[in-house]
Amino acid sequence: MLAITLADSGELVGAISITQMKQSRGNLGYWVGVPYWGRGICSAAAALMIDYGFAELKLAQLYAQHLPHNPASGKVMLKNGFTYQADVVVGPDTLKYYELNASEWQKLTLDKQEKNDWNS
Repeated sequence: MLAITLADSGELVGAISITQMKQSRGNLGYWVGVPYWGRGICSAAAALMIDYGFAELKLAQLYAQHLPHNPASGKVMLKNGFTYQADVVVGPDTLKYYELNASEWQKLTLDKQEKNDWNS
């Protein structure tokens, strides 16, 4: 698990990790404190962790889940290329389940680089 901190002050605002790594898959999980919601902090941290998972850990797929009453977490996943798959039951909870393949992330990353090059 890694800390999510503010770049300017180093203030701790959350945490992020990839866990349950099996068969080239991993579970992306994160938490950001309420005062920091809506600032893009979690989306940015997730993008960095996704890069790490695919480039350094050599995972082929990441998955992530969120509770239905937290749609902002789903927006973080969607912004980073995850695709909603299904509702899944985990213990007493029903969760929204998303997946992202390394090949899709590579395509998204290349598209962003080309867009940045075009705008330069």
